[in-house]
Amino acid sequence: MKDFTETQQQLREQNRWNETANFTVYYSAERSIQDELNRQSESDILTIAISYTIMLLYVTLTLGHIRSCRTWLIDLKISVGFVGVLFVLLSVMSSIGFYSYCGIAGTLIIFEVIPFLVLAVGVDNIFIIVQHFEHTKQENFPSSDIRLATTISRVGPSILLTATSESVAFLLGALTPMPAVQIFSLYAFMAVFIDFLLQITCFVSVLALDARRQESNRPDLCCCCQMISSEPIVKKQSKSILQKTFTKVFTPIVLGNAIVRACIFAAFLAVTCLSASVIHRIPVGLDQKLSMPKDSYVLDYFYGLETYLNVGPPVYFIVNQDALDYTNDDDQNLICGTAGCSGTSLIEQVVEKIRDPKHSYLAQPPSSWLDDYFDWSQSVGTLPCCRIDPVNNTFCPSTSNNTNCIACNMTGGTYDRPLPHEFTRYLQYFLIDNPGDKCPKGGHAAYKDAVEIRNNQVKSSYFMGFHSILRVSADYIGAMKSANEIAKNISKTILEAKGKPYKESSEIKDYPVFPYRYYSQLKYSYFFLIFSF
Repeated sequence: MKDFTETQQQLREQNRWNETANFTVYYSAERSIQDELNRQSESDILTIAISYTIMLLYVTLTLGHIRSCRTWLIDLKISVGFVGVLFVLLSVMSSIGFYSYCGIAGTLIIFEVIPFLVLAVGVDNIFIIVQHFEHTKQENFPSSDIRLATTISRVGPSILLTATSESVAFLLGALTPMPAVQIFSLYAFMAVFIDFLLQITCFVSVLALDARRQESNRPDLCCCCQMISSEPIVKKQSKSILQKTFTKVFTPIVLGNAIVRACIFAAFLAVTCLSASVIHRIPVGLDQKLSMPKDSYVLDYFYGLETYLNVGPPVYFIVNQDALDYTNDDDQNLICGTAGCSGTSLIEQVVEKIRDPKHSYLAQPPSSWLDDYFDWSQSVGTLPCCRIDPVNNTFCPSTSNNTNCIACNMTGGTYDRPLPHEFTRYLQYFLIDNPGDKCPKGGHAAYKDAVEIRNNQVKSSYFMGFHSILRVSADYIGAMKSANEIAKNISKTILEAKGKPYKESSEIKDYPVFPYRYYSQLKYSYFFLIFSF
């Protein structure tokens, strides 16, 4: 806040600020997307409740077969419909509870999608069981229990086959390496499976009790009372309008005419071929703006990224552990970009790719700790960067004013680089030296975590660059492919230079260099101040 106030004061002093000027702030933090998704999920609770209520009303009003106005209270199946929808909801909750107990964390998509998915599947089975049970009234059975048993024996295999195929399909989806899809498939599999078990056991029991209630002329919502009904429970049922439409119109036209069947098949084949021909035009991935609510401030932040940002997310080219001996001049030449370095070194290959930003998605060359270390160690003059206190035998930072400090005693080899026995010792000084006016090449700020040193040897390191602006999912995917291709070319060059064979592999350890990217810039907090005058 203090810095912002100082900026305002400076602008006023330069006559570039006035009280009527406007500026817009686009902001986001590491938890912004999570907070917005949680807010959206909480708002969807009302939508889920409304959808289940509407489905409950629809099921309760359509399951029963009303014989007449005098028996409509008896013929209603409100309790059956309520229990059927309740079992669907319980199956979702049971799935969530089971995997929570197993320690498999759920995602927001589970609570957003699975309730609707299982509702559609569960209600379909409810209609199949109840409607077929109602149709068996036309047959003579000793009791309603035998009639229900016959119904289950007829529709049970169909429901079992449907539930099995859906469960297996979701279970196969759990084989994908994508964690979000994998967890969603597991939760959906368990919810569909539990819903089938509840329908084939508990729901059937409720339906049997409801049949006895209806036979004893008791109203649905008040089964303690008994009504006198002159309407027979079992009688020949008249066909509904929908049944008459399929019997007299749809079936004769579609199945009774060969020309119509041929036209339908040709139309289906044409649509399939047309869809297959344009499927390659479907964009891959999901636009991150689509995941946010329409009133979210993060949408403004995404807009600010696309409009005002000059570079994209950082990309790190990591040199694998023990891939190179950094004290060796030949291995140094495979990485660096200064005098004496190879024309196909890591830095040079990346710089070459930057000249084609549309295909490489690179905006800036990677910062090289090795090149800056050479410059730091070669600095001479009245105040060299590398200094030690001979009294205490400790390193003197470039910001230190200790008059006892003297220049490091580096012999200097090819191109004045540190000799092998000097390389790691003075590299540790370079990594703790803060840059400043006297020595801008200090590596503490930029390379503190870029180099891993163990047992007085450099094991692995990274070289950080920046992608170009990545706006849509296709850009992120293209940047990933490009970075992998660049890393493979660099790895091939290093292996050939060291006399080792190069082979395609899915293991990182087989490549001397591999890329690592921050695809989401929300790993950090970015603030954009856009002034309009």
